[in-house]
Amino acid sequence: MKIYIANRPMRFDKNYAIGDKIPEDVIDPRRVQGLIAGGKMSLSIESQAHEMESTIVTAVTVMLTELVELIEEAGEIAWDGEAPDLHTRVEMCKEAIRTEVLNFDENIVEEEPLVETASNTIEDPADPSVDDTVENGGNVEGFTCTVCNKNFKTERGLEQHMQTHKE
Repeated sequence: MKIYIANRPMRFDKNYAIGDKIPEDVIDPRRVQGLIAGGKMSLSIESQAHEMESTIVTAVTVMLTELVELIEEAGEIAWDGEAPDLHTRVEMCKEAIRTEVLNFDENIVEEEPLVETASNTIEDPADPSVDDTVENGGNVEGFTCTVCNKNFKTERGLEQHMQTHKE
C-alpha cells in the first residue's frame, strides 16, 4: 500500500496536517495525480523506495531469467514438461556451470603477469615471439641474440629484445 505525505492541511477520512502520512485507501484514485501535481501531497519516501525496489526486483528477475535461458541453451539443459520455478532453474544452472556440462574449466586461460626487465621495458612472457628456452636440445631455430644467446621465434621479437642491450 502506498503512503502519501500531506504538503498542506487536507481532509479525507479525517483531517491531515502538513507532514502527516495519508494511506492510499482513503484517497480517490482519480484525484491522486492531480493532488501530487498541485503540490498538495507527495508520495512518501517509503513508498518511493518500495516502488524502486519492486522495479529493481522485476528488472533483476528478467535479467536472471534471460541468463538462465542462455545457460540452459548453451548447456543443452532441457526439462521434461514444464520448467521448474526460477530459483530451482538458477540452482541447476549453477551446478551445471560447476560441472562438465558446459566445460567452463577447460576454457579458462590464466594470463601471466607482465615482467619488468633490467632495461625498464615491459616484456610479456606470453608473447609468442619469445622462446624462453635458451637451449633447444642443440637444435636452435629462429633468431638468436648475439649478446645473451636468447632465442626468439620472430625477427621482430629479436629486434625488440636488442633494444634492451643498447644501454
